[in-house]
Amino acid sequence: MKNSIFLFPFFILLISCNHSKTDYKSSALDAYNDSVSKGWKLEKLNNLKPVEVKNDFLTIVTLQSPAVLDIKNENDYYDSVMKAKKINVQDERSLIKLFDEIEKTKIGPIVKKDIVKFGNLKNNQAIVYVDDIYNDCFERGYWIALSNDNGKNWEQYYTGLTVNKNYYFKSNSKIPLWKNSNTLQVEAAEVKTISERILPSKSEEFAAVRDSLAIQFDLSKITLDSDNDGLTNIVEEKMLLNSNNSDTDGDGIIDSKDRNPRFKSIKTAKSILYEALMEKYIFENNVDYQIDLSKLPKKRNYPQKYTNSISIFVTDDINVKGLEFDDETLVVMTSKEYKAYKQKYPFSFAKKNFSKMFLCDNEKNVYHIKTSSCMSGGTYLIKKNDKGWEVSFRFGYII
Repeated sequence: MKNSIFLFPFFILLISCNHSKTDYKSSALDAYNDSVSKGWKLEKLNNLKPVEVKNDFLTIVTLQSPAVLDIKNENDYYDSVMKAKKINVQDERSLIKLFDEIEKTKIGPIVKKDIVKFGNLKNNQAIVYVDDIYNDCFERGYWIALSNDNGKNWEQYYTGLTVNKNYYFKSNSKIPLWKNSNTLQVEAAEVKTISERILPSKSEEFAAVRDSLAIQFDLSKITLDSDNDGLTNIVEEKMLLNSNNSDTDGDGIIDSKDRNPRFKSIKTAKSILYEALMEKYIFENNVDYQIDLSKLPKKRNYPQKYTNSISIFVTDDINVKGLEFDDETLVVMTSKEYKAYKQKYPFSFAKKNFSKMFLCDNEKNVYHIKTSSCMSGGTYLIKKNDKGWEVSFRFGYII
């Protein structure tokens, strides 16, 4: 993969806010940290075989005269436009204007830079493209947009596949996108990771295992929504939902509108605490604050793009499973379910890591909670009191 002349800057900010003279040591937290450290495995990625993908909505065929394989990333698109327009990377004003233009340049509902392939068949139009809303940090998934009225109206469908895990779709694919009225096809290569991502600046690198492939999508299965709840069977299966029941948890909210579709949202003292740590509420001071369970603060509103995202939340605490999060959908599962889930879906939704409450040594109602997500993490000191919870941010990082 070629090096890019345009680099997104990354900064790692370490934050420490310890206002207390008390250390609040927790042997339980120390044991947890040790177990996490021992669980990390350094793997030789160049020896890894691609993870086998099993599904019934695609067919793989071999081509005789394939398009040339040239694995590109998102920065390559910016590079090519910058070179064509002769924009200096040091010219900040021109760069901002260019990025704004790129985001506004669309075919149908899709930003042009995200499109792999576009094609027509009579009144039908299709776009194979990439998007990150259903994928983990720094990863993007393959999507299909369909229109049956020459592009006036569109529907968008997640394929369940992640870019470069296992397949790389070729934007220079020479075969027609429409094989027939029910099948889309795009040239591809099966790839594997040969070097891992290292933040802040090194991207993953990939190499072809098999080239000369065409991926054929069965549209009747890609678009199938057996229970008519607004989520396709592919999405529901990946969310551990019942594709034959529009309301999996039986709470009266259909799965596509339910922010916690696997469990009924039940308010408990613990669930409110974890919702606060996920920044559901607005506090005057986000470093140290009091959660009054009798009078919760105003909820935070997030931009529309983030309200479509899905994250995994793992907990074995029955008092936390009923989280209610207005601006993001949570797939709540137990640690046992998550272990089995990662075997089936090694490339999945982003995971919110929130530890259980670790009791501090020689204390009755004082705890530590550790958090981490894609770009940030931290440790909180939690004190239970008559009103609810007292939260103090102790240490964290932001990338």
